[in-house]
Amino acid sequence: MFAYLNKKVEIPNKIRLHCVSWNSEQGWISCGGENGLLKVLKLDPDNPQGGGRGLSYNHSVAGHKTAVTKVSWNEHYRKLTTADSTGLIMVWIYANGRWFEEMINNRGKAPVADLKWTSDGKQICIAYEDGAIILGSVDGKRIWGIELPYHLKCTAWSPDSKILLLVSQNGEVNVHDEKSNFLKRLATPAIDDVPGTKVSCIDWYDGAEGWVDPAAPTLAVGFENGRVQLMRSESDDQPVLVDTGMETGREGQGPFARTEGEWVLAGVVVALCWRGDRAVARKVADGGQVEHERHGAGLLGPDLGRHPGQRDRPESRRPNNQIQFYSPFGLGGGQRLAIALDSCIYFATIKMEYKYFDGVVVYAFTRPDQSKHFCQFWDTRTDEKVLKQVQNVQLLVAGGQNCCLVTRLDDGTGQFILILCNAIGSPVETKYIEFEPQFACMSATHVVVASGSLVYVWN
Repeated sequence: MFAYLNKKVEIPNKIRLHCVSWNSEQGWISCGGENGLLKVLKLDPDNPQGGGRGLSYNHSVAGHKTAVTKVSWNEHYRKLTTADSTGLIMVWIYANGRWFEEMINNRGKAPVADLKWTSDGKQICIAYEDGAIILGSVDGKRIWGIELPYHLKCTAWSPDSKILLLVSQNGEVNVHDEKSNFLKRLATPAIDDVPGTKVSCIDWYDGAEGWVDPAAPTLAVGFENGRVQLMRSESDDQPVLVDTGMETGREGQGPFARTEGEWVLAGVVVALCWRGDRAVARKVADGGQVEHERHGAGLLGPDLGRHPGQRDRPESRRPNNQIQFYSPFGLGGGQRLAIALDSCIYFATIKMEYKYFDGVVVYAFTRPDQSKHFCQFWDTRTDEKVLKQVQNVQLLVAGGQNCCLVTRLDDGTGQFILILCNAIGSPVETKYIEFEPQFACMSATHVVVASGSLVYVWN
């Protein structure tokens, strides 16, 4: 997969942004920044990438007096929740073309560390930096409140809204139930060899866009040293461990010291952004000559065919060193990306991997309402399209006049199938293999697949 920037929206008066969030159902984009800035935008559906500003809606929402640090959408009930640096929380509703204040809450003791709605939009968890947690309902009622003996950084709800993860500023992840009862501490094998490394971000895919694979990881935990842990549940004892390849900075401040992550593309991809400090820039730059801060954005596409515990590196794109990241990014409709950088919002498009052979484009995908895989064959010369349903596609390669699908059997045998297909997706020949392939390539005459220790050549 790859992502490319295709649009930029500048905030007037160079006001620095702190957060951005995309409501994918209604298409609203909210952003918050310095001096109480809160804006709600919507891209022009007829011209989202070009022609003027490309915005069909651009409205400033007045209410906050200090920097807006958190924005969170409730897509089910069409509400926007915001918080500023003083801890003031406001809930907004849309009516008659404008956004109006519905509720306001100001605890007045500490800033808000995180705001997270449940997947059904009925409840919201408000976490304060001083350790206070409040669970509220969508109609503004307080359900329960607790005060923890540690400072909080971020939170995450499970897809069924029965598990609440609370991340402390010390880096621990505590597991609670929906009634606030402590259950256990989340295991973090990704940093077993570097104890003391702190958690920088956490996100749990809520299933809103369907499930690609019932066994796919849905919980992502990012660490300050650049490692990411992908889990199937809070009790997963064999998570997928990923090393982004970024080096750890000095005094425990790694490149993910300010990081945000989010599941996108139906839970297939984890989007990450990070901002390092000047010490990191000097450490990783050749010859120690660069004085600028380092920043980056990456897309993690976990290959479900890989062995649990294996570390890998994501595809990453690093912007210019002088650009500063301040917020998470979210997807609208699954394939658009919004990134807040300084006083601008950059929009990018994510393209999944496709292959080309003999004038035919082929790619695999899933649908939100189904867990099955589909392969689309498009003859670019005749414009003929053929859609094929294929079970458990793991890898896709092409060469010469054919393509090869690597699929997994569901019969418990642990076998994988190499399916050689022609230009209309009809199987030409198949091969069964007894190991789990992680890599594949193809020429006009050979297909080669490999695991970490085995290579299979099919002539």
